[in-house]
Amino acid sequence: MTVATPTAAAFKLRYRAFASVDDALVDLVIAEGVGAVNEDWVLADQQPGVLAYAAHLLTLDGYGGIEAGGATIDVAGPVSAVQVGDVKTTFSDQSQVRYTLRTVSEGGLPDTAYGRHYLDLRRRNVAAVVAA
Repeated sequence: MTVATPTAAAFKLRYRAFASVDDALVDLVIAEGVGAVNEDWVLADQQPGVLAYAAHLLTLDGYGGIEAGGATIDVAGPVSAVQVGDVKTTFSDQSQVRYTLRTVSEGGLPDTAYGRHYLDLRRRNVAAVVAA
């Protein structure tokens, strides 16, 4: 028995952040997700695992709100003035910090909520190896 392949419609229903992604692309990524889950998984976890893995891949590819190269976050610049009496701190102009997602080969699954959900499902379904 093989893992059933979810539809693009089911994927978009579960993960609304990807509603604008083309169905053909979603189908391709779902096909990759099927390879990350096997028939030994509990049946109720198979499709959620495929969908979570596919959402993770799409996120790394820049869909669903975060670009694959990372997200730029505006933050206050460095402190430019300090006053101790009546506590006054002044920051220079805004600067930016760049957060970059790791790639899957570097362990990127923990970098997205979808990847973490997939890992939780995988932990439930893959037996731990005990060394003797």
